[in-house]
Amino acid sequence: MKRLVLTAVALTLSFATSALADQWTKADELFAKREGDRTAIAEARAEYKAILANASTKADKLRAVSQLDVLRFMKAKWFLLKTMPAAVLPFSRTAGVQIPA
Repeated sequence: MKRLVLTAVALTLSFATSALADQWTKADELFAKREGDRTAIAEARAEYKAILANASTKADKLRAVSQLDVLRFMKAKWFLLKTMPAAVLPFSRTAGVQIPA
């Protein structure tokens, strides 16, 4: 009986780990497509938020928050590029940043 319980626990943990690994893969693929793609950013943010909500380790939580911060920074940078004159911005408009429509 004890062996059956341990086997069930091990299988449950392996399925949970596999599901989280799949989530990371999808989120990271979307994160890689973030340049100039608002849809990819929105989908990546949703994936990282789901990972953060279900994360059981500090490492997973830290990684998810870190990726969310990068995405938030990019969104703010695009907003500034669209709304402020070039002379006011601390970074160049021609620095290779693509501004999505």
